[in-house]
Amino acid sequence: MPTDLTFFPRLPVSPPHLPPPQVFHGMVYADLLTNPLIVPVKVLRGGHAVVASTGVTDCAFHPNQPWIFTAGADAKILLYVN
Repeated sequence: MPTDLTFFPRLPVSPPHLPPPQVFHGMVYADLLTNPLIVPVKVLRGGHAVVASTGVTDCAFHPNQPWIFTAGADAKILLYVN
């Protein structure tokens, strides 16, 4: 279950405490009768090991490049590139 979201102007990423993190595209419409659109874009695999029931603890987007950094309970920081 996701406990945190990190937003980029175009893509949010959900770092659940158990890996792998997932990238979603989301859109909220001005018409309140229309449901929001949430589309999974990518699952970031090959990441963090689970330590004490926690995998990924935080994530961040690079401000200019299409990169995502994740920090894990396994004391590693990983960079995901396209």
